[in-house]
Amino acid sequence: MSGRSRKTIKGISFVLILCLLVNFLTVVLQEKWVEPESTGDTYIAEGFYQLDKNTIELAILGNSQAIRGFSGMRFLEKFGISSYCTASGAQPMVCTYYYASRMLKTQHMKAAVIEVGSLFESVTKPMIRRVLDPAPFSVDKMWLLWNYTKMIHRTQNLHTVSRHFWTLVFPVVQFHERWEQLTEDDFTWDEAEQFVFRGNTSRNTVKKVSLHLITENTDTDDKTEFKSRQIYYFRRLVELLKKEGIKVILVKTPKTGWSAGQSRLVQETADEYGVPFLDFNKEKLFEDAGFNMDEDFADKEHLNINGAEKLTDYIGSYLKKNVTFTECKITEKDRKELELYHRQRTEM
Repeated sequence: MSGRSRKTIKGISFVLILCLLVNFLTVVLQEKWVEPESTGDTYIAEGFYQLDKNTIELAILGNSQAIRGFSGMRFLEKFGISSYCTASGAQPMVCTYYYASRMLKTQHMKAAVIEVGSLFESVTKPMIRRVLDPAPFSVDKMWLLWNYTKMIHRTQNLHTVSRHFWTLVFPVVQFHERWEQLTEDDFTWDEAEQFVFRGNTSRNTVKKVSLHLITENTDTDDKTEFKSRQIYYFRRLVELLKKEGIKVILVKTPKTGWSAGQSRLVQETADEYGVPFLDFNKEKLFEDAGFNMDEDFADKEHLNINGAEKLTDYIGSYLKKNVTFTECKITEKDRKELELYHRQRTEM
């Protein structure tokens, strides 16, 4: 072997070892969202990237209200619908658009349910990082990184935007100061018992709430407006899904603080795109779904497992009438997950 060949091999080996080291440090140092009391965002992302191709026909998109508001196991067991929820806590619409893009490339989707609560929430860096950090390298991730960087540094020059962009491409730079904050979870989080099922997590706690349900007589003339960054990517999301022939359903899970003005704005946008909007803060839909303010909520913004299964039953029946799904056969793996799901359902 010539001296040049040996140098080439050494150079390639050095680069490979460096890449492996950077990847290891990134995985260890990046923040984890894995507590059962949380929405388990890290597990949701990990599960999404491990999905087999063309095994999901229903995408559940949105924020924590989507994570807590639906049950993928219920969709599977009762309706034979294979679903996955790619939501994360306060997920910005630019991230929702990213997940939809990735799913379109790996799954044969027939319908997408979009929880619309994020349209009125501000975009924050921690919420975006929950999606950015676990994502493997891809063209779609680079697109998300660049658009996020432009979004938060829109008043800066191109040099500043580019510099921040590359720190996100190599997130280990962002986490180099986390050494003193590392815990056992940073090394063993993937060994914990499963509590995320098809991207959904549930709570069995019960909190009585007092929702001001919307009726035909409720005044909708308020000063409510969409967050500009959110509505921009929401429009792109709906247009993308419709272009691909995906049945789009907009949903607002019941929550305290949702206003009639917000409902009106979403309805106007839904009408613009010709897609249905099911707002369960409206008195009739709330009652049709069988919700009970004393039994179906974990807190003022999220449903508990009882409420999630009621919402899933309503949406599942609606989808069955409007979308032709391939009947999903329950596998041995599904049976084991269903058994664990039902056991945890009574213990949580």
